[in-house]
Amino acid sequence: EVGEIKRAVISFLQTIDKVNYEGVPLAIFGATNHQHQLDSAIWRRFTFHLEFDFPNYELRKKIIISFLNRIKIGGIKVENVIFDKLNEEFDRIHSFTIELENKIGNSNSKLNDDFIKEEIEKKGEIDGILTLSHGYSGSDLERGMRVALLKAIGNSEPLKYDTLMNSLKLVGGTKIHVERQDVLSSPIQIANSTKEISPDIKIANYEELTNELPKIIPIIKDILRIIQNKGDLKREYNTGNISEFINIFIEISK
Repeated sequence: EVGEIKRAVISFLQTIDKVNYEGVPLAIFGATNHQHQLDSAIWRRFTFHLEFDFPNYELRKKIIISFLNRIKIGGIKVENVIFDKLNEEFDRIHSFTIELENKIGNSNSKLNDDFIKEEIEKKGEIDGILTLSHGYSGSDLERGMRVALLKAIGNSEPLKYDTLMNSLKLVGGTKIHVERQDVLSSPIQIANSTKEISPDIKIANYEELTNELPKIIPIIKDILRIIQNKGDLKREYNTGNISEFINIFIEISK
């Protein structure tokens, strides 16, 4: 909750300000996954700010292959198609990245991984484990690997590409989890009417639904706000008179 976060921040600031630094070599380290929710008062208390970004596609490939090799050493069979598809996808992403660098003249420095992912999605021609795992930490990849391994052992079969792909989808990445939490914890600016909401949402499957959550959540909250503050609407909703509920809702939204 937003109120709980604010109270925690105030308590944290008060604790830091009470620390007596005189004659004591003291260093305070802080870490957060929700940097966007911290106000300037927090940032001013820390002289140096270090950002540890998520591993890019090159590092993700190394992490995944390292896990796969450890599984093979442990006596679990891993289908070679996993390595083949990883290498193929890596080569395609790498070639695409070089093309981007040449287009924008940024060959002297590496492109941001988020930018590369956005451009790949626009093109829509590259799809695989490396693309899926954008925003995954090393721990996320390890967790997905464990889920895939348990499925393979449970089915008495080798570790397959599709099993690994689906397991990584299941566990999700830290980046999207943090973004969802930020949306849920942030104050929502409520529109005066549903006319002011322009969701432009098209959902065909679960993956698309999760991607559209930042748009959907404010809309749901706005609908609940209307229901809670309009007596007639609330009554029809509670009594189950759906047709009348819809009519009143449309009238309020005009």
